[in-house]
Amino acid sequence: ICNIGFDLSPSEWESRKLLLARYCQEEGRDVATLGLSHNATVLIGANSEAVNNLVRRYAASKGLTFSEASLQLKHSIVGTPEQCVEQVKEYAAVGIGWVFLLFPDLPDLESIRLFGSEVLPALNID
Repeated sequence: ICNIGFDLSPSEWESRKLLLARYCQEEGRDVATLGLSHNATVLIGANSEAVNNLVRRYAASKGLTFSEASLQLKHSIVGTPEQCVEQVKEYAAVGIGWVFLLFPDLPDLESIRLFGSEVLPALNID
């Protein structure tokens, strides 16, 4: 498994995949033998108000404004369960097979439970 960076966008992954393919070719390795994994910050709420509250708390914990935090979270998985499903699917579409999730609101379990109950079943992941 190859894991590069943190909170990369799908387009950034595409450029990293080209670089990885070149390195594999230089080493005589088939790039298709590598699995790709992605590190993602996750802020998930039941509705847009809950999501905005999570972004506000995230901003406060980092000493950022809401706008600065929103920009920092631009390529994170942030939104309602439906929005998170679509974001994860975008990564799968560029070849990401594994996603390591970081829930910054831990030890509060509400987000991780919501992700597990709403997002994972929609992705058909066990």
